[in-house]
Amino acid sequence: MTALLPAWTRRAVVTVLTCCAIFVAAVGQVVNGLPRTQRLDTVADLAVMRAVSQHQDVMHLVAGLGEKAAVSVLTAVLVLVCLALRRLNGALLAAIAMPVAPALTEFALKPASPDGYASFPSGHTTATFAGATVVCVLLAAPGTRISRLWRLALALGGLVAGVAVAVAVIGLGMHSLTDAVGGAAVGIGVALSVALLLDLPPTRRLLTLIGGALGELPRRIAGHTSGPPSPNDPAA
Repeated sequence: MTALLPAWTRRAVVTVLTCCAIFVAAVGQVVNGLPRTQRLDTVADLAVMRAVSQHQDVMHLVAGLGEKAAVSVLTAVLVLVCLALRRLNGALLAAIAMPVAPALTEFALKPASPDGYASFPSGHTTATFAGATVVCVLLAAPGTRISRLWRLALALGGLVAGVAVAVAVIGLGMHSLTDAVGGAAVGIGVALSVALLLDLPPTRRLLTLIGGALGELPRRIAGHTSGPPSPNDPAA
């Protein structure tokens, strides 16, 4: 089975994953409680709120991209498309990373944040950046049947959607800049971690066996339902 991540991207992926983990750990446990960070967040948040103050309805619509319903629909679409293209590892990437990232934020990281920072990290940006990263990984895989220009456009579209959701939740006062960036780091980190795990040689061998068995299943079912040829059949 073809790997999700091209070999030349592995070092960069590990570097990005490490930076995401360090940021979330540092901000969640240390930096987020410092007065200096609070002042920085206040300045940035107020600037964003002023910039989008006349577009509250649009901001609510954009923020909705990070809600459970929208993320669930995108997850289902990606899983079905990958299965149709016989990319079992891509389907598993979407099915695992996109629900796990928001769950990690809501049930592990937010409760572990310092007192008064239960909004860190943002669940909205966690979900949207996890989805955007999954899309980027799927488009970067070798053998993708889409032109390079379209792949670049779709990948940038996913990242722009993630940034737009971050701006929306800040502009609506739902989260601070730190919350939004922390959510993006969690979403990206979880998606890349799952991709790396699925690319491990033992995992790829197992998925190849499963994919082969699933590919043979329709033929076996067809042969079973047709049964043996009748003795009166002239073609028998």
